[in-house]
Amino acid sequence: MEEKNRESKRPEEKIINARCLPEYYSGCLLGGAVADALGAVAEGMSRAAIHEHFGSAGVRDYGLVFGREGAVTAHTQMALFTAEGVLRAKVKAEEYSTPLSIVAPVYNAYQRWLATQDGICDASMFVGIGGGQLIRWPDLYQERHAEACCLEALIGGRLGQPDLPINDDRGCGAAVRMAPLGLFYCSESIFRRLDPATVDQTLFTIGCQLGALTHGHPDAFLAAACQAMLVFRMIRGDELYDAVQNTLAILVQHPRHEPCRSRLEDVLTGSHGAEPPDNENPLTASRILAQSIRCALEAHGDFSRGVLAAVNLGGPSAGRAALTGQLLGASLGRGSIPDSWLRRLELYDVIDGISGDLFVGFEPSGNWLEKYPAW
Repeated sequence: MEEKNRESKRPEEKIINARCLPEYYSGCLLGGAVADALGAVAEGMSRAAIHEHFGSAGVRDYGLVFGREGAVTAHTQMALFTAEGVLRAKVKAEEYSTPLSIVAPVYNAYQRWLATQDGICDASMFVGIGGGQLIRWPDLYQERHAEACCLEALIGGRLGQPDLPINDDRGCGAAVRMAPLGLFYCSESIFRRLDPATVDQTLFTIGCQLGALTHGHPDAFLAAACQAMLVFRMIRGDELYDAVQNTLAILVQHPRHEPCRSRLEDVLTGSHGAEPPDNENPLTASRILAQSIRCALEAHGDFSRGVLAAVNLGGPSAGRAALTGQLLGASLGRGSIPDSWLRRLELYDVIDGISGDLFVGFEPSGNWLEKYPAW
């Protein structure tokens, strides 16, 4: 452990731009969505039930869920709206020559997501000029088992904050939707304007704020910030083990970090053990994140192996698998994802397109401003 500590990069280092390429951006978002769709068929099932239903090997491919194969859950839907929110925040900063401010634009994006959920609010108010691209995508108007805390928090109209929690929810949904934040901060149009000495802390703090919009327990919003940070560090050059080390160095600077820190440290010290991740204790966000990291580490560069391991642990299969798929996709790139899964993935075009836009970060063109208007 000490030797590994000495080898890993310090968080304040300006690390190399190793994976800041479209291949890894799309790998991250498509990998998360593919894994989400694989996990959807087993969501909420115990390990025993999975083996009883799918056979001794467990889930190996998409199943029929939500009326089709390759269907994603609300986790992927909300990740897309997170991406739209950060991109619109950048447009607003450029148009009005103001500092980049992310929380309110992302909250507004989540309100647009809410409008797609079976008439919970009126979508027509968003569809006209200024509505952006996602609200006009018909396939997003699908209910996909959204976490109750997300619906309740967004319907309530109050912005949850880490110091003013909106609830006590500690589920993993906030973490699953946070990968676009890490990708956005890696974009050269964003990264070159950041102070290398403070970028990790800035990103982590914003991750906490975005997570707390719907999940008020520190276990949930700290795990959300960790996932954004892990994606960011890997795109900028870290391997996953080092990304976890450097994330821990920032995590411990935040209040009430102890449970999350303990679980991530346990993953690192036991990452090469034979035992599967623990799925019997209460499945809080940090525990699910730790399981996802361990599945990714023990995949040894095999995307399919890692995400299927995450699915077949049971319980919150879609969220755990999506986190694993994001990490492996960011590390290995789009080419690691089987084509047979990509071809059947719901929302493939919109996920692929928005991953490319996150790579660009900002473009002063009419088409860009139509897709990402400044509010």
